[in-house]
Amino acid sequence: MEKDQKAKESNFLCTALSVHPAWKKAQTIALFYPLPDEPFLLPLLTLKSATWCFPDWDFQGMVFRRWTPSPLSLPEKDPVRPPRDALEIPPEKIDLILVPGIAFDALGGRLGRGAGFYDRYLSQSTLRAHKTGVGFSVQKVPHVPRECWDISLDEVLFGQTSF
Repeated sequence: MEKDQKAKESNFLCTALSVHPAWKKAQTIALFYPLPDEPFLLPLLTLKSATWCFPDWDFQGMVFRRWTPSPLSLPEKDPVRPPRDALEIPPEKIDLILVPGIAFDALGGRLGRGAGFYDRYLSQSTLRAHKTGVGFSVQKVPHVPRECWDISLDEVLFGQTSF
């Protein structure tokens, strides 16, 4: 996908999310630092006063850590992870979780990167967040193969349409 199309679809997603009912109700939102093949949703940080958190992971699993705005708040060494000393946000405190992936289907199926971090996190019994997959239009597929441990998303939004 071309850079201009990625930007266009990322902007579309930011606009769609900013008027979404789950967004409007959310006090704590879990976002992600985008990899090159993921939507750039960081402009959302400027659209709502909320508690924001980003994923952090190690061999034991994934947690979400609070992001605190500052002029240079994105980590310089590893822009994908929040600072290790940032406050961990418990799953039950998250209202909306935006989930990246490689591919998504109409039933909330998601193909991740294979490590299972999001599936393990989303399976926690205390997590009550609205689970929204976000992707580019080219990531929409008819069917994502599933295993028993795969967790369905509540919905998926794409750069042009949604399921």
